Amino acid sequence: MPTLMLVTTAEAAALLGVSARTVVRMVDGGRLTPTTKLAGLRGAYLFDRRDVEALAAARESVAS
Repeated sequence: MPTLMLVTTAEAAALLGVSARTVVRMVDGGRLTPTTKLAGLRGAYLFDRRDVEALAAARESVAS
């Protein structure tokens, strides 16, 4: 089984070419699912890099 490569919201935003706030909106809208959310009131989302890259590729194919 492949090793899970986790990325932060900021890293996901950079891969997608959007702001971190847009990544949070994508989560809220069900377009991107975090692998986990860290504990705490403002716990950070962590994403599987492959999921983020797949979304980026899908967004690019729609744009072209």
